[in-house]
Amino acid sequence: MEDYLMLLLVADFYSLHPSIQKKVSFELYKHVYPSVVYILHDDAEVEDIVQEVFIKVINSPPIVESENQLRAWLKVVARNTALNFVKKNKIYRNYIDLDTVVINTEDVNSEQGSLERNVEAKVLEEDIIIYLKKIKPDYQQLIELKWKRQLSYKEIADEINTSENIVRQKLHRAREALRKLLHKKWGTGQ
Repeated sequence: MEDYLMLLLVADFYSLHPSIQKKVSFELYKHVYPSVVYILHDDAEVEDIVQEVFIKVINSPPIVESENQLRAWLKVVARNTALNFVKKNKIYRNYIDLDTVVINTEDVNSEQGSLERNVEAKVLEEDIIIYLKKIKPDYQQLIELKWKRQLSYKEIADEINTSENIVRQKLHRAREALRKLLHKKWGTGQ
């Protein structure tokens, strides 16, 4: 299958046949949508950001040497556009899923991971390590046991000599403490 994204680099995108333009825009949409939806969680806003990225790319295409460089550049533009939108509109991101935030090192080192994803994951992991030091020590311990050692609630309860319900309750509080710190870092206006 021909890679239509590379056609974004043509001097005059509007001179392409409409069916080709449609395929190019669809490929761009498929490529950047997941990054933007992760940040915004709102389909209407995501559609607006993807359209804005498309216009930015057409109006001033990057100078790249390969398809991989173009793909990475598109993701960076999409992410930055979405983050600027968040800052400009002071959107409260009321949902940060720590299961997707706490980085699994195997995931980061996989061959499928792009350089950009690896860098973002590393920065995020470093931030979480910093935030962990700012919450209560017993919360730190629970998060270490749950996400780093991958223990079940029962195994954690056995290890710290308490009930599963208390482990669940304290882990919930620990996640909330981390969420609050993440919200403060991103200037959510709360």
